Amino acid sequence: SFEVKEKAYTGEGKIINSNFLNGLKVPGESIIKTIDILEEKKLGKKQINFRLKDWGVSRQRYWGCPIPIINCNNCGPVRVPEKDLPVELPDIEDISTKGMSLNQFKDWQKVDCPLCGKESKRETDTFDTFFESSWYFARFADISNKEMIGDEARYWLPVDQYVGGIEHAILHLLYARFFNLLMYENKLINNKEPFIKLLTQGMVLADAFYTQDKNGNLVWVAKEEIDPKGSKDPKIMKTLKGDTVYKDGMSKMSKSKLNGVDPNDMIKKFGADTVRLYIMFASPPDQTLEWSETSIEGSHRFLKRLWNLADGRINDIKEPDNLSENELKLRRKTHQTLAKVNNDYEERNSFNTVIASAMELINAIPESFKLNEASKAEKFCLNEALEIVLKILSPIAPHITLELWNRFNPKLNKEEFEISWPSIRLDLIEEDSFELIIQVNGKVRGKEMVDKSMNQVDVESIALKNNNVSKHIELDNIKKVIYVKEKLINFVT
Repeated sequence: SFEVKEKAYTGEGKIINSNFLNGLKVPGESIIKTIDILEEKKLGKKQINFRLKDWGVSRQRYWGCPIPIINCNNCGPVRVPEKDLPVELPDIEDISTKGMSLNQFKDWQKVDCPLCGKESKRETDTFDTFFESSWYFARFADISNKEMIGDEARYWLPVDQYVGGIEHAILHLLYARFFNLLMYENKLINNKEPFIKLLTQGMVLADAFYTQDKNGNLVWVAKEEIDPKGSKDPKIMKTLKGDTVYKDGMSKMSKSKLNGVDPNDMIKKFGADTVRLYIMFASPPDQTLEWSETSIEGSHRFLKRLWNLADGRINDIKEPDNLSENELKLRRKTHQTLAKVNNDYEERNSFNTVIASAMELINAIPESFKLNEASKAEKFCLNEALEIVLKILSPIAPHITLELWNRFNPKLNKEEFEISWPSIRLDLIEEDSFELIIQVNGKVRGKEMVDKSMNQVDVESIALKNNNVSKHIELDNIKKVIYVKEKLINFVT
C-alpha cells in the first residue's frame, strides 16, 4: 500500500516489477541472486573485503587479563609456558581503587625466565577488554571444559543473536570475526562466522547540565547538585552552592557528563521488571531512548494492572464447545496477538510493539468477563488471554510474570513456564471477511470489507461500487482489471 510521492521507499520488503528479482527480500536475497547471475554470465564475481587495521591491545592498569609474557634481559620477551597459564592477578583488598596498575606490584613481577633461568619480570600490561570479549562467546559456550574449547562450544555456536551498540561495530564485531576465523582454522570450532543475527541498539539519552568555573571552563553538574527550589526565573537554575546552571539538553548518558541514571535507584523505587519494561517500551531497540521518570511510572501502573487482573484467578476451565460472538472475538484477538508477537520477536526485534500488543489484548477483555458471575466460557476466554499475555511478556518482565504464572497454574511444573511457548490456533485467527485494498493505477483509492468466500467477479463488483474508485476509473480511462493478491485489487489501463 506504499504510495510514491516525494521520496522512494527504501525500507525492507519484497521486490516487484523487476524481472528475475521479483518476490525476493531486500536486503539479502536480492543481492545474493544478483551476484549469482553476474557470476553465471561471467560479468563479475563475489568478493568479501576485510579492512582490519593494526590494533593496540595493551592497557596499563590492574584489572584485566595479564598479557602472558616474561621480559628477560638475556632472552628478551618470552612466552609464559602453557603449564603456568593462566597468569593470575595479584590479590588486592579493594578492586574499586582508581589508578592502580600491575606496575605497582613488585613481588608479583618477579619470576625466573623459562629459557635461561635468570631472574626476570612479568609483563605488567593487561589485555584490552575488547580483546577478551572478541572470543569469550566461544569460551562461555563450553564452561565445563577446564582446558580449552571443546565439543559443547561446537554444538552451541554460532551465537544466535548479537546485541551491541553502534560504537562496537569496528572494535568488536570485526575483530570477533577475526578471532572466530582464527579458531575455525585451528579446528577449535566448526563455524566460519561468529553470529547469525545482529541488533544494533540505540543510545540512552538524558538531560545534561553544566556550569562554568572562574576561568570560564565548562564544568558538568549532576542533577542531584541542582537546587530543586530554583530561582524566581524558572529558566535559570542554580546549584546548591549558588552557581548558575545551564541545560545542555538530551545527550548520551555518560560518566563525564554526570547524567547517568543509577539502575539500582530505579529498581528500589519501581522494581526490576518495571525498569526493564520501560526501557523496552520507550522506543524501538535500535533507536535512541530519552529517559523520563514520568514515563516509567506509566510502565509501573501497567504491571500493577496486570497483577490485579491475574492475581486470584486459577486456570482450571476446559475449552467450551460453543462460543458466543464476544467470546469468539476475544479468542481471535488473543491468537492474532500471539501471531503478531511471534513475528515481532523472531523477525523484527520489535520489543516495544510486543508490549503494546499485550496492552491491547488486556484492553480487549470485556469487563463482564472479569466478574465472578461470568460464565465458564467467558472465564475460559479471559484465562486464555491472560496466559498468552504472561507468556509474551515473560522475556521482558520475567519476575512478575513467573510469580503470576505459578499462582495462575498451581498444578503445573514451574519449569514449564520457561521452557514452553503457546501454539497459535490458526482456525481461530481466520475471519469470515477481510479488508480489500482497492488501487487505481497503483494508488490506493478505496477500502471495502469483503466476504472471503466471494469470487473475483463479486469482489470486482463491490470494488467498482466504491464512489472514489469509480470516479478515478473514469478519470484514468480504465479498460481492464488485474487481480494482484487475495486482499489487493488493482485497476490499470
